[in-house]
Amino acid sequence: MSIKTETELNQAIQLLELRQAEELYTVKQQMQHIADSINPVSMIKNTIEEIASYPDLKQNLVTYAKEKVAGFLLDKYMGLRSKNKLMNVFGSVLKFAVDQFVLKRN
Repeated sequence: MSIKTETELNQAIQLLELRQAEELYTVKQQMQHIADSINPVSMIKNTIEEIASYPDLKQNLVTYAKEKVAGFLLDKYMGLRSKNKLMNVFGSVLKFAVDQFVLKRN
């Protein structure tokens, strides 16, 4: 495209200025998106949302909690921690059996 008159020159300048403004707006939007994506709060929020979207998460957490409570109760109230090695082995077997029972109940 060749520019022959002053009017054509002014129109070309206006078009280039408009294009420059549009490109600047696009770059600013991209920079804002990048800044938002590397913001630590946004990263944590996105990670939590992603984790919460897992379908079996709640069930897995409940199962894990049941196992830990059962193990704690066995250790605490049945006296499975002992200086006697045979009692420790028996306690571990009993704890394994209870864990398997809890898993099957879910």
